[in-house]
Amino acid sequence: MPGACLFPSASPMLTATILLALQTAPDQGGALERQPIKDLIEVEIHSDAELRLLNDLCHDVDDHHAHGLHDHAVVYATDAEQELLRQRGFIFEVEIEDLASFYEERARLDLGRNSVGSMGGFRTLAEIHQEMDRLAATYPGLVSPKFSIGQSIQGREIYAMRISTTPTVHDPAKPVAWFDAIHHAREPMSGESLLQFADHLASNYGVISDVTRIVETRNVLFIPCVNPDGYEYNRQTNPNGGGLWRKNRRGSYGVDLNRNYDWEWGSQWNGSSGSQSSETYRGSAPFSEPETQAIRDLLAVQTPAMSVSAHTYSDLWIYPWGYSTVYTSENQQFRNWSVEQTADNGWVYGTAWEVLYTANGVSDDYHYGAHGTYAFTPEIGNSGDGFWPNPSRIPALTADAIPPYMLVAKWTGAWADLVDLSWSEISGNGDIYPEPGESWAVQPVVRNYGAITLVGNATLQASNPLITVSGGASNMNIGQQQTLALSAFTVDFDAGMDVGQVYELELNLDWDGFVDVQTIDFQLGRPRVLFHDNMQDDFGWSSSNSTNWSWERAVPQQTTSGGQTVQPGSDNPNGTGTRAWVTGAAAGGSAGTNDVDGTTILTSPRFAAGEFDSVSLSYARWFANLPGSAQDDEMVVEVSNDDGASWTQLEATGNANNWQERSFRLEDYLALSDAMRLRVTVADDPNNDLTEGVIDDVQLSTYSSLPTLGVLGAARIGEPVYLFFDGQASKSWTLAYSFQRTAGNSVGGIAGEFYLGNYKVLQSGALDGQGRARFAANVPNDPALQGRTVHLQAVVDYNGADAAFTNPVSLPIQ
Repeated sequence: MPGACLFPSASPMLTATILLALQTAPDQGGALERQPIKDLIEVEIHSDAELRLLNDLCHDVDDHHAHGLHDHAVVYATDAEQELLRQRGFIFEVEIEDLASFYEERARLDLGRNSVGSMGGFRTLAEIHQEMDRLAATYPGLVSPKFSIGQSIQGREIYAMRISTTPTVHDPAKPVAWFDAIHHAREPMSGESLLQFADHLASNYGVISDVTRIVETRNVLFIPCVNPDGYEYNRQTNPNGGGLWRKNRRGSYGVDLNRNYDWEWGSQWNGSSGSQSSETYRGSAPFSEPETQAIRDLLAVQTPAMSVSAHTYSDLWIYPWGYSTVYTSENQQFRNWSVEQTADNGWVYGTAWEVLYTANGVSDDYHYGAHGTYAFTPEIGNSGDGFWPNPSRIPALTADAIPPYMLVAKWTGAWADLVDLSWSEISGNGDIYPEPGESWAVQPVVRNYGAITLVGNATLQASNPLITVSGGASNMNIGQQQTLALSAFTVDFDAGMDVGQVYELELNLDWDGFVDVQTIDFQLGRPRVLFHDNMQDDFGWSSSNSTNWSWERAVPQQTTSGGQTVQPGSDNPNGTGTRAWVTGAAAGGSAGTNDVDGTTILTSPRFAAGEFDSVSLSYARWFANLPGSAQDDEMVVEVSNDDGASWTQLEATGNANNWQERSFRLEDYLALSDAMRLRVTVADDPNNDLTEGVIDDVQLSTYSSLPTLGVLGAARIGEPVYLFFDGQASKSWTLAYSFQRTAGNSVGGIAGEFYLGNYKVLQSGALDGQGRARFAANVPNDPALQGRTVHLQAVVDYNGADAAFTNPVSLPIQ
């Protein structure tokens, strides 16, 4: 094993080159040249000098990891290179022997589980071409036949395909969205992600509105394999997958195609090598390779505004510059886009030198520097996936890639998103809620996150004859990453419309010759709050366990990782107070440190909804799962109508490390009852991510022309149950109870009906300025009450001009 560091007297570069050449020299008899056997090793690094020496001694230092002082480097090393490291005194551990065989065996044990091809579960070059042919044959009006953009160093065709409503020709009026992959031959998931995305677009045309608009208004270019020779060589040497050849097949050494582009190419930068034996060999000159020449030539005539060059692995989203530790003049725009593009998958984003290393002569620098293309490089998959992931991981990795790919396809042109709708009363009763008989100004707020200026118009209409919309088309002229409040429309509501009924407006956004119709659902009247919990008080929520990472009601402490916030430093910013229910409120900096390490379940107290035809449950949530996966860990929110005996899912969300407010009409999911509960499950199993969940401002509401009475909590002997009143502002309320419930009876001078027989007055009070009040009713500590049902009902403004009964509530006493 290694001892003290020995500084070499001979050139380490020369020694290592000779040893590697002995292992990789072509067979003189013409037999297929075999790849050297490489182990995955981790090498201790204590200084920049050691890191430079390591790169001299070993030709395949993993460029998917940032290396710092007092850290380690991952190296794919032959036995000869490991011997050199021992001689030079490096300390290292062999983590995986014969990495290619490891990948092959892992795939063999996993085959049949989402495999897409015959090479370790991935497609061979021929199978990639077959899939391109299948897409063209299945969707002839949307997918072009594959076409060659040039030939490789060994004469293989480099194929592309186009998805568009004019697929066989490039339409210069449509923005280009560019996707290429497999610059590096050992990264099959990069090409597979493109094929899966192409299938997503073609199969969902006419089904998903955003997909339909993309296909109608874009030229979407796919080049699934930029390096066919290197990829085919991996098949020839490792037909069952796991081949580790990276470069193209020039000579016996190859050129790293992603160091061969003519942007800051050359030895003046540290991000490439002039040694043919290095895995980052940049070639003899910029664009020395026919593969990069083919990309250059197509890029010049079909220039995208936004592009993707896919790679694996490390769960990263990278943008220029890569050649040096400097930012582009549009770094903030890149960051703004990247925040959105990584919102679902939780990948770390930044320039190459921020998240990995400097790299010069790379494709995204060339795209941006030479053509102004906003270029992105995803590194798909985590360190456990490596270059050849388990076939069973293909769906999850695809699910991580498609959302940012969709955004690139959208934003390569102009793209209008409705981000807000401002309502202002023109005539009515002066409150903040639209109601029957009133007139309101409705003003859409539209954002263009596209790379080019959005020019178009917006119109608003209603199909319901009781709604009248006036105002002509509102012009849209919105620059890149800009937001515009459009001209307001006037909307008149007929007096005969129903409070609480769901109505629709249609906003037509017309740009790029295609109209996007966005339906706006709304309800008239003032929502009545049946309960609202801002988590400042304990209403009886419960956690399934009690650890440092379990649910607790506390003030969250901020946790960050890779520049992204995992746990916020405060509760819902749109709410009140400071507390929320949070998984392990204390800050943590790594997987297993106060973040979720297993499964924790938060369950609400019982709440009542059985007296209403329609109720809406809303809450604010934060869920982070970094790096995360759309098919890995999730926050699952469920509701029960039988006191928790069974559960119905409302949503399951992957990484969304920001505050989001969600609302659900519960009657759309299950029958309403007086034994409702909510539960929220957060899991990190296995413990391989930074995972945090936060829930705040849970509210149940309904629409009613009468005041309402809501209840939170089960009625248990000796414990409180919480009652929520909602009615006319500043009016009095009187609460009655009875053990008898009758049919509803009208009472003169009071709106609504009264349902209690032999009632007694329990409590009285006044509603606040918003028309709301909360009261804790204590169940007497009397065992004789157990098993009985108490019925509650209130009257608001008794003996007043606006007197009205609330709904009744029935509570079984436990």
